[in-house]
Amino acid sequence: MDRQIILSDEKKREITDTFGYSRQTVWAALHYKTKSPVANMIRKAALERGGILIGETKCPDGITPHFETVFHTAENLMVQTFSDRVKLVADLTTGLVTVYTDEEVVDTYDNPQITELSAIQQNVQHLANQFTN
Repeated sequence: MDRQIILSDEKKREITDTFGYSRQTVWAALHYKTKSPVANMIRKAALERGGILIGETKCPDGITPHFETVFHTAENLMVQTFSDRVKLVADLTTGLVTVYTDEEVVDTYDNPQITELSAIQQNVQHLANQFTN
């Protein structure tokens, strides 16, 4: 999956209205199709407004988390499955992020900042790797 920032339509409209850029410009920036100071500003604004970065990311130790993301919009949940035994569930209403192993809670994060999410995902990947190695 390519890198992109997931953001609600309402927040996308807020960015287009605030900065005066077209929907196409915002879309291209959020999907990393453009590389410019404007695109960087739009991505920064999206993350500050609660956007979620998904897809490939570079991790300091060289391990790229590999997971499938599914949004359960009726329940306001984001579920990231790292293996058949390990998953991360984020409640998009409360901000609570819960890590499960074999359906048992192993860790929780109370409304982490978006900048902390990749480190959490990397930790969850390490946990998932323990079951496959």
